[in-house]
Amino acid sequence: MRKNKRTSLKGVKKLEHTITRLLKPLGVRKCLLGEEFLALPSDAIINFPVVMTEEVDTDFLEYCNSIEETFAPVGVLSFLHEVGHIKTGDDFSMEEWSAYEDKVNKLTEKMRFLPYKERRPYLYKYFSIPQERAASTWAVKYANAHPENIKRLCSKMEDAFKTFYKKNNIT
Repeated sequence: MRKNKRTSLKGVKKLEHTITRLLKPLGVRKCLLGEEFLALPSDAIINFPVVMTEEVDTDFLEYCNSIEETFAPVGVLSFLHEVGHIKTGDDFSMEEWSAYEDKVNKLTEKMRFLPYKERRPYLYKYFSIPQERAASTWAVKYANAHPENIKRLCSKMEDAFKTFYKKNNIT
């Protein structure tokens, strides 16, 4: 078996299983450890990173709060945002998804080598793409409508990640 970042970490399958089990009631079929947050709406699959970027998280939370003030922590909102892609994916036509891909590719190319502060305006353009806005809106509205479930998700996800980090000496 070829070793890669994913397989060289301990407890990956358990973390994926735990996160999948927590998000399955929301329509997620599978959660996989990846390099970044990513949803495959038609397959109901979510990729999630080992660690998140604090700067981008701050901007994402600020953006979510511009939709509607929310108490949900950014980590759970990030997962819910990906669930939001699954929930709202069918709201967009194939042409709209094609345009989405073009916009994302262009923004990604523009941001690739920029320092964070210069990338910020492009991040907000990214957040404002209709599919991204729909997913974020779904996440915020779900979080605000289900505070007890969010508290439970926070606690269970935090426990799962702490265990995973400890096994892999990630601080």
